[in-house]
Amino acid sequence: MSEKYGTPAFPIRGNVFYGNQGFAMFILVACAVFIAAWEIILRSSLGRLIQFISRANRNRP
Repeated sequence: MSEKYGTPAFPIRGNVFYGNQGFAMFILVACAVFIAAWEIILRSSLGRLIQFISRANRNRP
């Protein structure tokens, strides 16, 4: 980067995505969509599981 400070730990100009900003944006958006979908699916699945467990415990003597 400069002679005074040396090279950064994560070089911006020397990384894989330099010159491929569209690809980097695609990867970023794909990861964000995957995480959002995972949270929605996981939240609904856990909600159903908790309801099932609470109903099963209510029927016990």
